[in-house]
Amino acid sequence: KMCFNKVTTKLWATALGVPNTPYIFLSESTENTLKMAKDFCAIHGDVVVKASNQGSSVGCYLVEKDIDPTETIKKAFALSPFVLLEKRLHPRELEVSFYEYNGNVQFSYPGEIICPSKFYSFEEKYSQQSQTTTETKAHNLNKELVSRITEYSAKLSVGLKLRHLSRIDFFLDGN
Repeated sequence: KMCFNKVTTKLWATALGVPNTPYIFLSESTENTLKMAKDFCAIHGDVVVKASNQGSSVGCYLVEKDIDPTETIKKAFALSPFVLLEKRLHPRELEVSFYEYNGNVQFSYPGEIICPSKFYSFEEKYSQQSQTTTETKAHNLNKELVSRITEYSAKLSVGLKLRHLSRIDFFLDGN
């Protein structure tokens, strides 16, 4: 339940010491918050605007550098009570499955989303024309990195009270 709100998830990740993309969130669309958003865009360049309570990239929009984000933010607010703005990265997109089996917590080896369009939108996820593929085992990850991803996954699974079966997404950008 907590994780369905992207803002809540980001706040918990930060509190748990799990690094995540630079972000701000808006709880209303006012002159002051739109100025905050514009300032964030000026600092970070390309950003992703997300409706906080939607899944599968519904309400996720790319706003390129030097474009006024106001209309995009209003579209996101039409779908959700909170809007998240994140710095756009150009990372590898990794996924870890969390599941419980016989009372034991298990984490999968990271898989990887390969998205040629570089923006994993709703259409890219579900359209017949999508060129995106998923590697069940990401290549070229050293043991230290896999260990760190597993450590972060464990922190998130406990802190966010994950149960049964969940997916934890990671961006790997070299930092």
